Order: sequence, then C-alpha cells, then structure tokens
Amino acid sequence: MELYSLSQISKKEKLFYVILTLIFIVLYAFYLPQDIMDIDSTQYAEITREMVENHDYFKIRDNGRKYLDKPIMTFWILSFSFNIFGANNFAYRFPALLMAVISLIGIFKLAYLLYQKERKAWFAMLFYLSSPALFTMLTSPIIDIYLTTFVIFVFLFYYYGLLKNDRYFYLMYLFIGIGFITKGPISLALPLLAIGGNIIITRNFDILKRMHLLYGIIIISIPILFWSYLLYKDFGIFGPYFFLYLQSFGRFFSKIYDTGWNPFYFYYTFIYSILPFSLPFIIILFYKLKEIKKQYSNAENIKTKIINIYNDLYKKDVVLYLWVFFILILLSFSKFRLPQYIFWLVPGACIVAGNWLEEYLSKKNKTIINSFYFIPTFLFILLLYLPFYTGEQFTFLFYIYLFLILLILFFFYKTFDYSLIYTFFAFLLFYCYIISSLYPMLIKYQPASKIAQIIFKLELEKNRNNNKILYTYGIPFSHRSYAFYTKRITRPYSLKKAQFINELKVEKHKFIVVQEIFFKSFENELFQYFGKDLKINILGKFPYYKVSKPSLYFFNNNKREKMLKYVYLVEVLLN
Repeated sequence: MELYSLSQISKKEKLFYVILTLIFIVLYAFYLPQDIMDIDSTQYAEITREMVENHDYFKIRDNGRKYLDKPIMTFWILSFSFNIFGANNFAYRFPALLMAVISLIGIFKLAYLLYQKERKAWFAMLFYLSSPALFTMLTSPIIDIYLTTFVIFVFLFYYYGLLKNDRYFYLMYLFIGIGFITKGPISLALPLLAIGGNIIITRNFDILKRMHLLYGIIIISIPILFWSYLLYKDFGIFGPYFFLYLQSFGRFFSKIYDTGWNPFYFYYTFIYSILPFSLPFIIILFYKLKEIKKQYSNAENIKTKIINIYNDLYKKDVVLYLWVFFILILLSFSKFRLPQYIFWLVPGACIVAGNWLEEYLSKKNKTIINSFYFIPTFLFILLLYLPFYTGEQFTFLFYIYLFLILLILFFFYKTFDYSLIYTFFAFLLFYCYIISSLYPMLIKYQPASKIAQIIFKLELEKNRNNNKILYTYGIPFSHRSYAFYTKRITRPYSLKKAQFINELKVEKHKFIVVQEIFFKSFENELFQYFGKDLKINILGKFPYYKVSKPSLYFFNNNKREKMLKYVYLVEVLLN
C-alpha cells in the first residue's frame, strides 16, 4: 500500500480525504429540514423563538417564563439564524452544522500545528467527523456542540500563542469568555486543568510571563460580568450564584444533582463517543502503559517510580493527555451523569488518536490494523438486519451513498489501507440509514409540527385571531415542540382550568392537545360547565411516543404499535 510508505501525502491521498469529508458533511446536511426532537433541542428552539419574537436579546424566556439553566451565548447565535431564516427546523439546525465544520477546521489546524504532519491532521479531523459524539450533537443539536467548538479554539490559540506569537493568547482568553457564557465555568475549568496542570507538571513557569495573565483575566471577565449583571437584575443574587457555581460545580458536590455515583458511566460513554477507533485506541493505550511500566520497572518502590516519571515529564507537553484522560477521570466523580459531558473531550481524543494511529499504521502493526475491522463488521451486519427488525427500508439516499462509496473504492482502492476505508464507509452508511430511515420514523411519533400545520391552516381559512396560548392535557410539560411549532406558549390544562375557561368565554374558540385517555373526562367537564353552548371538534388523532428515549422494543416494527399513545388536536367552540 502506498499510503503509509510516503512521508508526505500525495495529491490523490489528499483528494480522497477531501471527498470523504465532503460526503460526510453533505450527509449531515440532510438533517437540516427534519423536525427537532424533544426535550432539550425543542426547548432551546422555543427560547430562541421567544427571544426573537419579543425583540429582547438580553433576557431568556422559556415558554413565557424566566429561564436560568443555561447562559445566553447559544441563544444569541440561534437568534441570528432565526432572524435570517425564520423560526424553523433549518434555522435551528444550520448553526450546529456550521459549528461542526468550524470545529473540523480547528482540529485539523491544531493537529497539524502539534505534529507538523498533514496525514495526522486529516486522521484527527476524520475521526471527529465520523465520531458518534459529533453525529449525536447534529442529530439533536444542543448547547454542547457550541461549547465544544469554543473549547477546540481555546486549545488551538493556546498552542498558536505558545509556538507562534504571544498575541494569540488574547484569542484564547476570548474563547474562554465566550464559552463561559455558553455553558458556564466548564470553559475555564477545562483549560485551567489541562494547561495549568501541564505548567505545574513540566515546571515550565516561564510561559506564564508570555501569557499576559492580567489582560487575560480582564478579557475573560468582561462577558462573565456582563451576563452576571443581567442575571442579577432578573433573579437577584441567586442568578450569578447559579451561573458561577451551582450550574457546573454543583453537579459534583450539590445534593440536588445527586443521581447516584457510577464510576464507569463516563468511561463507557467515552468509548462509545470514539467508536470508529475505540478498539485500536484502547489497544495502543495499553501498549503505552505497558511501555511506561517496563521503563520504570527497575525503580525500588512506587514513590521512586512517581518521582522518576515526574522528572522525565520536565519540559514535555502533556496538555492533550490532561485534556482527555485527566478530565475524564475527574468527570467520573460527577454525581450527575449526562453523556454530553464526554463530548468536550472527544476532539482532544481524536487528535491523540490521529497521532498514535498514524504512527502504528505506518509500522504496519497487524494487531492495530485488524482491530479496525471488528466494529465496522458488526455495523454492516446490523445494517442488513435493521430493515427487517424496524420495517424501515433503505431509502434512495442510502443507495446513492452506497453507489458513491463503490465509485470511490473503484478510483482509490489501490492507494489506501483497507482498514480505514472499511471503518469510515461502515459508519457513513450506518449514519445514512439513521438520517434517512430511522430518525424520520422516530420523529413522526412527535406530532407537534403536524398539529401546528392544521392550526395555522384553520386560523388562515376562518380568519381567526391566533390564540396566544396552546393548552395541553396529559402531555409532558417539558415537551416544547408544541410551543415551538405552533409559535405560541403552552400551558397545562390540568393546572390552568380557570384560565382556559375564562379565555374561552372571551375568544369563543380554543385549541387544546389532549392525550386520548384524558379526552372523555375533558369533554364531560366542559359540557357540565357550558352545556349546549359548547361544541368540541376533534381535528386530528396522532400517534405519540417519547422519541427522545426510545426503547429497543420500540424499533421492532411488530411491537411498536402496542407501545404508542395517541393525542387529539381538539377545537373547542363556544356560541
């Protein structure tokens, strides 16, 4: 094979990487028009819709109420998109895809800056591009895709400042500040632990003089103080306290976030997040640890070993390893477990993997090469089985991508190592099946957008004023898809009966989404109150399921129907 016998990549090799990158990005773009999934994504979409509708870009309102859980940066980015494209699926998803592309550029530049080898940079970027972490963040875009991008550029500009020009440190501080008002102190904690830890371990304190720390503190503090002031105006002292401490560090120490400790949860999640290269990554990590053990086996005791390792790290750079492994260990102590916490580490893991795997593949290490085949083979077998299990067949898009893959293999099959091609193409086809078949199947059981279309059509045809509130009965209040797609706030009927009745008396008509099992009680209750003056029309019956957390059985086409609930879109008229 030519790929690993060359010190520099050829034009043909570079063309292959460019084509592979483009077909991944184009595939992800097919998510753009698809409905947004409850819970977090539709909540952020609704917050942004209200921000734009109210023309108030300094307060966060969720379904008409004050919102404290996340800072404002993501909503500023989304509101810019909403102002251009309107409040729709594309406007919500497009900034996430754009951030993904920007993050790929950052990873490529950082890997190339560190290793001065273009192939390692391409490997790092393609590992991230094909990772389940990025795919998950694009499937249901949440704040972490923005934070992760900013974190990448924090480390990129740290190394630009270290290796090129001190002025790049100012940009590092700027992205720390932006990340801080994206998801709180974690944007400062990550570089503080990785970069600060590296300075302590390597005793390279001279770098502190170059980093312009005083100016850095000022740059970081400006957005933090600005948002803290706005929170203080809205929530009093609890607003800044939540933003600066409870939101992030409370998940380690506060009882309100204590969901029980599982020390292995984040390790499993990490392996899943880097699945395309997880097995060779673990094997190489085992090799590295074995080499370290052998190197220091002659030491008299553990204390001497630690001292020897510490001395050998002098003036070496371990930022990436602290970013990935040290922070992973710290996360394992969190009392509150969410898989997206791992996503902040994945870019660093991809850069490390790009370096390690390029070196081992260039040596034609058979164990590493063969380890690539296991997971992709499982995916191919799964792909053949899924259409029978789910009832969702391969789409035209899937066959187009299969044809593109065969075409690429025809032109490039003599040039590249098959293990990498096999891996990337397996994940490409698997993601294609999810985007074109499984996700559309899931999202059709979230009926909010269909309900919204019926409401808009009726309001237009009958020349009615839009109800400012959509009521729901038996629908989880956290499901913001009804608010976002109908472009109005929602309220639970069970808690707001008096308000519903008063509004009906004034407006003479109301829309309400009722779960089927509650419809009879709802109907009887209203008829007892209004009598013959009331008319209730069922405008549609829709299958419903909590698609954000589907069970394995729900994917089974033969069992799915039994797991469905139904909701009615009801129009209530008063003479």
